[in-house]
Amino acid sequence: MKESVSHQAPKVIKKLQFSLLSNQEAVKLAEFEVTHRDLYTPIDRLPVKNGVLDRRLGTTEKSAFCETCGLNSVDCVGHYAYIKLVVPVFHIGYFKHIIAMLQCICKTCARVLLEEPDRRSYLKRFRRPNLENLQRQTLCKAVLGLARKTVYCPYCSATNGVVKKAGALKIIHDKFRAKKTAEEMEKWKKTFGPAVEAQKELGMYINKAVHEDLNPLKVLDLFKRVSNEDCELLGLRPDHGRPEQFIWQYISVPPVAIRPSVAQDGASNEDDLTVKLTEIVFSNALIKQGLLKGAPTAQFMEQWEFLQLSVAMYINSELPGVPSQMGQKPIRGFCQRLKGKQGRFRDPNLRIDEVAVPERVAKVLTYPERVTAHNIDRLKKAVRNGCDVHPGANYVTAGSNGFKKYLKFGNRTAIADGLRIGDIVERHVIDGDIALFNRQPSLHKTEEARTEALELMSVKHNLVTPRNGEPVIAAIQDFITASFLLSRRDTFFDRRQFTQICSYFADADLQIDIPPPSIWKPVRLWTGKQIFNVLMRPNRHSRVFVNVESKCNKEEKPNVPEYPPVGHWRPAPDLSPNDGWLVIVNSEIMCGVMDKATVGSGKKKSVFGVIMRDYGPHEAAAAMNRVAKLCARYLANFGFSLGINDVIPGPVLSGKKDSMVEKAYAECEQLIIRAKKGLLENKPGCDQEQTLEAEISKVLSDVRGKVGNICMKELSRHNAPLIMATCGSK
Repeated sequence: MKESVSHQAPKVIKKLQFSLLSNQEAVKLAEFEVTHRDLYTPIDRLPVKNGVLDRRLGTTEKSAFCETCGLNSVDCVGHYAYIKLVVPVFHIGYFKHIIAMLQCICKTCARVLLEEPDRRSYLKRFRRPNLENLQRQTLCKAVLGLARKTVYCPYCSATNGVVKKAGALKIIHDKFRAKKTAEEMEKWKKTFGPAVEAQKELGMYINKAVHEDLNPLKVLDLFKRVSNEDCELLGLRPDHGRPEQFIWQYISVPPVAIRPSVAQDGASNEDDLTVKLTEIVFSNALIKQGLLKGAPTAQFMEQWEFLQLSVAMYINSELPGVPSQMGQKPIRGFCQRLKGKQGRFRDPNLRIDEVAVPERVAKVLTYPERVTAHNIDRLKKAVRNGCDVHPGANYVTAGSNGFKKYLKFGNRTAIADGLRIGDIVERHVIDGDIALFNRQPSLHKTEEARTEALELMSVKHNLVTPRNGEPVIAAIQDFITASFLLSRRDTFFDRRQFTQICSYFADADLQIDIPPPSIWKPVRLWTGKQIFNVLMRPNRHSRVFVNVESKCNKEEKPNVPEYPPVGHWRPAPDLSPNDGWLVIVNSEIMCGVMDKATVGSGKKKSVFGVIMRDYGPHEAAAAMNRVAKLCARYLANFGFSLGINDVIPGPVLSGKKDSMVEKAYAECEQLIIRAKKGLLENKPGCDQEQTLEAEISKVLSDVRGKVGNICMKELSRHNAPLIMATCGSK
């Protein structure tokens, strides 16, 4: 089994503390301030100094060197810069939190809107040691609920209303929303009397809804005035993050390595992040110039909004409320880079031809089902549930006259009782409905269309690629690891464990026949391979007899000298010492393991490929569903983790590695000495220097391969990275 983590390490990690990136940290991390929007010099096409491609940020060109560390593109880790914004902007990642905090504080004195007894009580609860995150969130919601009900600040008596989002990146304060503030609002409007008399057109603006615009500058000023005690009531720890850090003032510019330029025909294609950074620098410079020259307020506000939008799209380009530009390729912000789909088996509780949708979507998407003698009871129940309860219905159309009734209003019970055969009920989407989920979900409204989609576009009927007939759906990552762990030679289960694991791949709706045990005495034991026998052929009524002979992901060939010579006979591949050759006869595994080559690859000789070929898509899909459920549930109970000890070599391995590396370095020194004396025999087409480089590369490459082989032999068979490398899941 795994050894416990060694405590002889020179340092021990006590804890990890996450915090917000402060302005000081952003500047300290950076090498310089970005002030130029240009990328290259016009003549030499070299990166501009103090631009977003400055060589001090690193380089992606093979012939160039970083001007900060002096290393090439391979060895340089990259360096940061910063942009100092002339005016602050909202951080889109914290936008909801900013609104919540503004709701909690007074918009005049910046104190949390709690009476003193409540304030002390909540402070005490926030300061409890070992407070769980869930409890902290509950307390934050309670404080928000109390603050939302407070109209007049307990400390400065200022009026406070509802803070809400208005547009994609705008926050407003509806100050006089409460009914008790109506008189105060009238007094406030009267203060504009002289101005309205002088300029009549102002009256139409005053009579509109009174909203206070909370721009980033005003919000920053409020947040700076929040005390440390009040920060705790907002769910923050002042030592690690204060509210003003939720507002952008300094933007960190990442290294060039994560946003490389692609040279093409004397020009270059720039990364989306680089383009956005140049926009931010340009907008920032325009605002600075406008403030110095005294530009009109309308122009300044327009430029400020554009800067806010550019910074937000730099982080998240799929910003809700911001329409994408027609005819242009959508840009990818940081959020889009961190997202990614991969894998075929995602949710083990869903079949491969199923997709889960939120209940809210299921209530909006409806299917017009005609009432028959077979479904009338079910559709009556849906009509009684109505629009808001799933599974319900939204409309009923009478078959006799075509009159359509909306079920949001009216007596649904009477409508349900009056339902007749031939009527059409537009019911909510339920399990088993046919839908296309490509760009936007679309239901097939007729039986002909449903049948066409089911037969032509169903996932089951598209399991193989037309290019070469190989499966396009296979197991990945954890599913491969679990299959490998289950099917290893030394995996045994008693009857209780075996039946429990067999129940993982079904949902109590499948007859499973338990096979005879592999070991009868002294205890009846079943192997992990027999789990997969049952998975392929669950009971004697199943007609699925899988026959496969294939190489596993890591195959060790039998050592010929260890077998007695009999003519030209050679040992069969299924005598592989590491069980690296899979043989399945009539759905019974004779030898071999389930790994990437047998269940995880889209090959014709994989288990799924053979089932698809011999027994059709329905049996192949059923086998895939069973594997997904089995692996996810087994690994969740068995446990599989990566520890520090898994990646630290032991003393024996370290000793062998050091001796081999020292020997290789000594060989390289000898080669260098011989090259200096001109004693190296030149390789074809190479001079002494090139020959030396080739020889040194060969020696170092050989030692790397040998050390890798020693690792594979010396590491414990329970080592997690070794298991993943052997089965091919990583």
